[in-house]
Amino acid sequence: MQIQLNANVSSQPNFGMAKLTKKGECAAKRFVTKELQVFFDQAPYCKKNMLKNVLKYDVKSQELNDLFEYGVTNFADKNAQFVKKQLMPKTGRWKIKSYLAKEHQIAAEQFAKENEKAAHVTLLTEEGDCLVKNILNVFDSNINNPLVTRKQGLKILDTIKQYLPSSDHMSRAAIMTDKIYSKK
Repeated sequence: MQIQLNANVSSQPNFGMAKLTKKGECAAKRFVTKELQVFFDQAPYCKKNMLKNVLKYDVKSQELNDLFEYGVTNFADKNAQFVKKQLMPKTGRWKIKSYLAKEHQIAAEQFAKENEKAAHVTLLTEEGDCLVKNILNVFDSNINNPLVTRKQGLKILDTIKQYLPSSDHMSRAAIMTDKIYSKK
């Protein structure tokens, strides 16, 4: 008696004739590891430019913290999706920059009222500072994520460059542009 193995065994999970989509494959992996509910609770990944829409309204620091929590999870694929759908679109980056400029203007006017001889300073309101810290946190958390490219990392830094101390920006940018960093 001889046993033959089928040579056309596919490495992609499938059920009968139907193959799983990329999202279905991720969900199947999460189901096997008992993390399916956590996977489905991360809804903000699915909608592009959600951050841009949040910044249109009077946003509070806690709301920003809650949203950016989805960019610093244990799932590298979900973190990369957050970066791609929230921080990378041109309209999203433009909205972040204009929001920070508005928050800077508010903080500068408040500072000028308190100090008669106010010089040009790069200070922000509490919400603006919270946004910069959250974006920086997403950058730091995903610096070794193989799904976030060097180009995306540099764009993230460029978005908040004006509101970072030059030493912080230069050290992070050096990591992204150094030859030892091999991501594309």
